[in-house]
Amino acid sequence: MKTWLKWILGIVASLSVIIGVVVLEQVNRQEQLKQEMMEFVQSKEVERVIEKMLKREDPQALTDGGTIKNYSIIHDSIEHNPMGGVMFDILINSNEEYSVGFILYKGSRGDVEVSSTSWSEAIINLLEGERE
Repeated sequence: MKTWLKWILGIVASLSVIIGVVVLEQVNRQEQLKQEMMEFVQSKEVERVIEKMLKREDPQALTDGGTIKNYSIIHDSIEHNPMGGVMFDILINSNEEYSVGFILYKGSRGDVEVSSTSWSEAIINLLEGERE
């Protein structure tokens, strides 16, 4: 085999290894970020924030007398928000029509703060019907 061909094969092999290492490192970072977001969303602080928001809309939420009986986090919806924080949805009363989207972030003092919420039309109608 000619010397220049060996050099080219060596360079191609080296570049392939470098690209492979970079790609694996990026995949590892993404997985680590996903795990950190999952831990954040499942924390007691986030639980308190969610429950406070639900009780603001339904003072008897999460009790037998409330319209909102329970909620669960939709784990597949957890994503990093490009503007900062974590986006995720919750399901209310195990009904797919009743959902609330949250964007939460850690404030400057380390406390969890709500950036925004997005309530589905069905849950808004249900809560307004209870108020009338």
